[in-house]
Amino acid sequence: MKVLIWPDKDIPNAALYFWFKVGSRNEAPGITGVSHFFEHMMFNGAKKYGPGEFDRVMEAAGGSNNAFTS
Repeated sequence: MKVLIWPDKDIPNAALYFWFKVGSRNEAPGITGVSHFFEHMMFNGAKKYGPGEFDRVMEAAGGSNNAFTS
């Protein structure tokens, strides 16, 4: 795990990013798109947390989220 800390006392907030070394470059021919599919499924909810619940919790705390695959 690499951790990069970039302090900026002029901005009163914090940002947190996670990068996982998985994606289309790690997929085998014939099963491409799996990483992108799971990226979208993360935000669709589960048995314990309904669709949009992650977004609601983040926004209630003043945060936001986004995801991308490359």
